Amino acid sequence: MAEQTDKIRFDLRMRPAADGRFEVLLRLYRDGLFASETSIAVVKEGKAKLILRMADYQLARQGYRQFLSEMPAVLQFDAVAA
Repeated sequence: MAEQTDKIRFDLRMRPAADGRFEVLLRLYRDGLFASETSIAVVKEGKAKLILRMADYQLARQGYRQFLSEMPAVLQFDAVAA
């Protein structure tokens, strides 16, 4: 029986929320296709950037950097408000 392995990747993003704050998102991709999106927090812009920087740092420190998307998390913004 052949063993199947899925290629899982994720990225952290932020996008403007309807009330002027920013939503921090965790997006999962399976075999290169979008699988799910989870809202982690809705906070002020500075705090959202801090969350992304801290998450990126911790993931890199723990050896999971290869599972993050290519672009640094802090630079991944959605231009359109939710």
